[in-house]
Amino acid sequence: MARTLDDYLNRIEAAVNEGEALLRRPQGHSTRAAVQKCVDAALLIGAYQLYVHRELFDPLARHPDERVRKAVREIKVEGIALGENLRVAVRGLATGSGEPDAATIAAQARIFNPLVRGHIAKVRDLAATLGPIAAAA
Repeated sequence: MARTLDDYLNRIEAAVNEGEALLRRPQGHSTRAAVQKCVDAALLIGAYQLYVHRELFDPLARHPDERVRKAVREIKVEGIALGENLRVAVRGLATGSGEPDAATIAAQARIFNPLVRGHIAKVRDLAATLGPIAAAA
């Protein structure tokens, strides 16, 4: 399980970094390319959520230590909210009429990306703290 969890988290971090690099390019980047990066990230995060809920969060929700269950609930709720916020934003970008506004995409990324990085850090900390317990879940 740890290998797949790391794979998902690494791929999400790479997608965030690639999107930021695209937005930092001086002129010449297509806002459609940025929207496609957002769509790809939303699909990746959706797949990650299915995996992490089934393989990590749901089993750990039955952990005997209430502190572990509480941490898992908080991280799970945070991840659901992040995924939903991204899904709504991407739907708006992808289905809007005309060319999406690059400044809007960049502003959304400045808000969303640090939250995603924070979530990834919490999931990594949880998995590292629980180590073999998480792997057995």
